[in-house]
Amino acid sequence: KTKQVNTFLESHKVTIGNMLGLAFTGYLALVRVLPLVFAATVALAVPDSLRTLFKSNAEIMARILTNMFAFGIPFTCMLFFLVFLAASYEWHPSVCVCAAAMGVSYTAKILFCDADLTAGQFKKKGRSKVLVFASNLVSFLVLAITLGLGLLPGTTNLEMCYQFINRQICFGSITSGVRVSSTVIMFYALTLWKMYSHPEECTSVSLRARRCVMTKRELMARVKPASLEPISHGP
Repeated sequence: KTKQVNTFLESHKVTIGNMLGLAFTGYLALVRVLPLVFAATVALAVPDSLRTLFKSNAEIMARILTNMFAFGIPFTCMLFFLVFLAASYEWHPSVCVCAAAMGVSYTAKILFCDADLTAGQFKKKGRSKVLVFASNLVSFLVLAITLGLGLLPGTTNLEMCYQFINRQICFGSITSGVRVSSTVIMFYALTLWKMYSHPEECTSVSLRARRCVMTKRELMARVKPASLEPISHGP
């Protein structure tokens, strides 16, 4: 089962061009140039995001998860933005699928980018990573601006209210979505600047991005098992 899943994910890789094409198609659906049902085509990039996530280094992921500024705040803000986006379309199923796919791709490709230690990731040049982040930043910036300016047809500023002690608090889906999107945009910009100015360093954890490939014999010579060490019986 595991090999079958891995084979399926490896055969459904998504290039930068394909990702931009899916994002553009989804955006055209959100602005009603295409039928709104086409917004769900963004979900075609989910298998590639899962492939990246499953091959990420567990130790680096644990470090990122415990970092509030590298994961907690940007993840929470993106989550709220996607919820507000779906609410603005009155929870249309295609928009909900699009929002979920955006969340998976954002988590795997952006937040956990330092945990991708595969050989292909290190063969990429530093400017290639910058291009990926820049395209994601521009796509998200256009979506946030058009949502805030009311340029997405069919969206409504859905008012949500709840009772807190003796006070009723209300907020709109569009206005609140624009507010939390500013934090995501700042995180994108800061990460992009770090990646451009220090291409050989990680963006979320204090480590240098290096990969060393060696044979089993070389590994055994460098890391000697404790069981093979001579036992000292004292003088």
